[in-house]
Amino acid sequence: MIDNIQVLELNIVKATVAKYCCFSLGKELINDLVPQYDRLIVTRELQRTRETLALVIKYGALPFIGLKDITDVLNIAQKDGICQPFDLLDVAEHAYCCESLVNFLKEIEQDYPEIDDLVYSLNYSLKLSKEITSCIEPNGEIADNASSKLKSLRKQLMACEASLHATAEKYIRTHANNLTDNISTIRNDRVVVLVKNSDKNSIDGFIHGESASGQSIYMEPEVLLVLNNQRFSIISQIKDEIQRILFALSQKVKVEADYYLANLGTLALLDSYNAKALWGKQYNGTLATLGNELIIEKARHPLIDPKKVVANTYQIIPPCNTLLITGPNTGGKTVSLKIIGLFVLMSMCGMAVSCETATIPLFDEVFVDIGDNQSIVDALSTFSAHLQKLAYICEHATVNSLILLDELGGGTDPIEGECLAIAVLDYLRKSSAMIVATTHYDRLKLYGKKHQDILLASVQFDVEKLQPTYRYVEGLTGQSNALDIASKFGLRTEIVNHAKELKISGRTREDVLMEDLEKAIIANQQQRDRLKQEIYDQEVKQAELDKQLLYYQTNREQLLETAKDEANAYIQQFREETDQLLREMRQIKETGQLHEAIAIQHEIDTLIPDEAVENDLTHDFEVGEYVSINNTNQKGKIINIDKKKATIDVNGLKIHTKLSDLKYAKEKPPIKKKTSYRVDKPESLSFELNLIGYHIDEAIPVLDKYLDDCILMNAPYIRIIHGFGTGALRKAIWSHLSNNSYIDDMRLGMSQEGGSGATIVTLKRKK
Repeated sequence: MIDNIQVLELNIVKATVAKYCCFSLGKELINDLVPQYDRLIVTRELQRTRETLALVIKYGALPFIGLKDITDVLNIAQKDGICQPFDLLDVAEHAYCCESLVNFLKEIEQDYPEIDDLVYSLNYSLKLSKEITSCIEPNGEIADNASSKLKSLRKQLMACEASLHATAEKYIRTHANNLTDNISTIRNDRVVVLVKNSDKNSIDGFIHGESASGQSIYMEPEVLLVLNNQRFSIISQIKDEIQRILFALSQKVKVEADYYLANLGTLALLDSYNAKALWGKQYNGTLATLGNELIIEKARHPLIDPKKVVANTYQIIPPCNTLLITGPNTGGKTVSLKIIGLFVLMSMCGMAVSCETATIPLFDEVFVDIGDNQSIVDALSTFSAHLQKLAYICEHATVNSLILLDELGGGTDPIEGECLAIAVLDYLRKSSAMIVATTHYDRLKLYGKKHQDILLASVQFDVEKLQPTYRYVEGLTGQSNALDIASKFGLRTEIVNHAKELKISGRTREDVLMEDLEKAIIANQQQRDRLKQEIYDQEVKQAELDKQLLYYQTNREQLLETAKDEANAYIQQFREETDQLLREMRQIKETGQLHEAIAIQHEIDTLIPDEAVENDLTHDFEVGEYVSINNTNQKGKIINIDKKKATIDVNGLKIHTKLSDLKYAKEKPPIKKKTSYRVDKPESLSFELNLIGYHIDEAIPVLDKYLDDCILMNAPYIRIIHGFGTGALRKAIWSHLSNNSYIDDMRLGMSQEGGSGATIVTLKRKK
């Protein structure tokens, strides 16, 4: 019999699945799994695992907390033996585990018929578990309340031991001169004292031995004999009572033993299905469907690193019953062969397979000839071992068999090997068995092209990188690429080139054209794959962009409001900090410490960003719109726009400002009521007066006239430029303005306002 389980590495896969089991019986079931070829059994096992996988994915693993194999304990109880405390606790946990499984399924909304039938078939006694746990502590000690007699005996023992130790202490005090130590100890489970060896004959009592040094004698004086005997008697009664309690509990276990033994079988099954499901979830597996054709979509070998494994799709659909795979060494032919065989065996064991979807026929046997099986013991060469396997396969294969042949006809003379391979395929094809074979032989490739029931496929090889891609491609025969691979491994160039010349001279024109065609097809396939991947990447990026666009479109107003709130909060914080610094600077100015004022002015400058105004960047301004000027909070109408600047009509006053200093006003500003007297207003007004170059006596009248115009136009603030110079003009202006009742505040300019070369005056607004 061919050991296909070991050859296809099913035993290794089973070992990985067994790691997900929760107790020993479940692991044994997994390790003992063998492929089944009965339709009812395979269908049932696949369905149970399918249900468990769906359950585990949606609700998590089945609970098996505290579950152990209690077969031996149950057997002892059935034979009227006495079960030990920890064993009885395991029996109690058995029922609690069964109860948790039942409750787990009850809480699930969806039905899982196969698993439900198994779980609800469990028969257990919570009453027995509660009785066991009430009598036995978690540490294995028998509880005092296990029986009234035990409780009474333990009280008697405590009283006896107290009396015994009190008597021993009194004896030690009265006989201290005869003792080597002032403590009592236990010898042969009796309380004794340590008597000097020289005084052992002067004291009445029973000697229990002497110390290692020979200086002390362990002696039980007569005064302790009665109490020790009493203590020993109570301990013996306690042991008897404990044994009676354990026997009584064991008898109750005996009543449930048959049910619990049946439960163990059911729980082992559930544990094995749970392990299969957890493995399937971990490996993104699926359960195969039984059918008449073999189709495995995006198969990944479970024993290959998930980061390196290449997913391939394999299919054998009638009328094709034979799949012939060609390609280079180390290119993945044998892996493809093993994947097909392994997935069939795993499905016949009711296990999930690591692929997207799978349809697998129900075979009666899987025959395998893979690998080098030469044996010194059996005096078999590689070729002899292959022949032995082929002979067995040809004898036992049927129409319902799967046959896997690696390097068919290999290991001998190429010409004879090709002939043998063709003859074997001819014979096996007559049996209508499903065949998957790999080969290097060109005649075998031509043989496959001539028969419609043979599907040709290959594994790709990257000639440029001189390495296999492990990509499986249907409809093409691959090249062995032995000469290219030889170059990669350092064979001399002249040897490789000579081999290529010999290869070319031995080929027909048809062979050359066919090889060129296949290379072109492979290159085209690789290009299509690259384009497909690029299209997929672009679709992923586009989907992400569409998602972001939808988010911004949906939340546009909210995002704008959030941004405005953050900007306003920042501006408010900025204003509070600058106001605080300005207050400090005014206090310093009053004391005349100008250097400290300049230092604070520099600190203010560091706080001021390039743009510290609230700009309405979301609105495109047009002539005729009503706006609000950020700095002055004045409202007016745009009468002209020149690039980034605008002219605003504010109650007949033309103000020139930047577009970035404007805010859109939804409502028309109210028209101010005219007073009963007539005042000639200036046609336009600038909020800036430059007095640089003026003498003090010339500057003051100009300043007064300018202030009158500003007050008349209800200007919020003005900037007076006086320059740095000696500071005389600035002092005169400050002294003159300090007595003006229309002025609310004065300060030196900030860095963008001219610094200490300018004074910013805030005017009182008319109400």
